[in-house]
Amino acid sequence: AVFDALAPAEAYVRTQGAPIVIKADGLSAGKGVVVAMTVGEALAALTQMLGGEKASGAQVVIEAFMAG
Repeated sequence: AVFDALAPAEAYVRTQGAPIVIKADGLSAGKGVVVAMTVGEALAALTQMLGGEKASGAQVVIEAFMAG
């Protein structure tokens, strides 16, 4: 799923649960992927990627975690 706003992305993570993968859509200097093992980690990553003024135009891709 792709989101550009924090609230819907948070709601999606809460619905899906953890572990879950959060990816910044775009260039992030190699720091754009978070494998969140808890919902709290996922929400913190979303806040970092979509929260605040620097996030204008930012998007995240949220994917299912697949072990292996």
